Amino acid sequence: MYHLSTHYSINIKNNRTKNLKLIGFLTLFITPIIIYNNADTNKDLPVKQNRGKSGIYRWIHIESGKSYIGSSIDLSKRFSQYFNYNHISNPKHKMAIYRAILTYGYTAFRLEILEYCPPEILIEREQFYLDKFKPEYNILKVAGSSFGFKHSEATRELMSKIAKDRKFSKETLLKMKERTLSEEVKLRISAAIKGRKLSQETHQLISKSSLGHKHTKDTLLKMALNNNKRQPIVLTNLNTGTYKEFPFMKEAAKYLDTSHTQIRNYLIRNKPYKGYKISLGMVKK
Repeated sequence: MYHLSTHYSINIKNNRTKNLKLIGFLTLFITPIIIYNNADTNKDLPVKQNRGKSGIYRWIHIESGKSYIGSSIDLSKRFSQYFNYNHISNPKHKMAIYRAILTYGYTAFRLEILEYCPPEILIEREQFYLDKFKPEYNILKVAGSSFGFKHSEATRELMSKIAKDRKFSKETLLKMKERTLSEEVKLRISAAIKGRKLSQETHQLISKSSLGHKHTKDTLLKMALNNNKRQPIVLTNLNTGTYKEFPFMKEAAKYLDTSHTQIRNYLIRNKPYKGYKISLGMVKK
């Protein structure tokens, strides 16, 4: 494990330009702050030691010397992803360094922490190391570039943080709701959430919002069948032509010694059951 004096990073927020120049001078003689010589042993060490830290890291293939430069506002989280087989083997993650680790194994790599720095200068510092080392496993040579590829690690993390902290105005939220739900649906959802029945006024609003909307016969039949409380049924004897009226589907099912689900299924398919034609509604005399 090697250490580099980090006094220069303390005052970065106070004098950004001056300290960037100082960082540039110091990194002419680059010595990693931390080196994990065998990435396969003590995999939890890089995760534990870098909690709450942001900075630049490098993977080096020990035999070939090929490397990868990366940056993250949360190094601990980033390293936990590297040591998660399901993550690096996911086909959606098409990073060259992932493929290399899967090919050669963790024992073939050394992991280095090149520098700890504030999130606001991560991209600039990553670009410095990209220009200096020209890492072979980095497909993109411009930090934060998304030309034909996804955003860099640091860029994605910053975008995620900004999105989580974003607040919408009441006007914007109202417009989003209006685009998503119709008035009828909103009223029904509101009633369901409050656990109460729809008031007469609410029913009128729903009816008004539904004006001009016509349902097919099949849809009307299904809507009627979904009303379990009142489903008047007529059973017509196919042999005699006589019929029997029942105020509820369950009563008709009881008469035929079956379930109301069976009655419903035969009604929808318009097929006779036990010698009876099943119809919805009372027969007019």
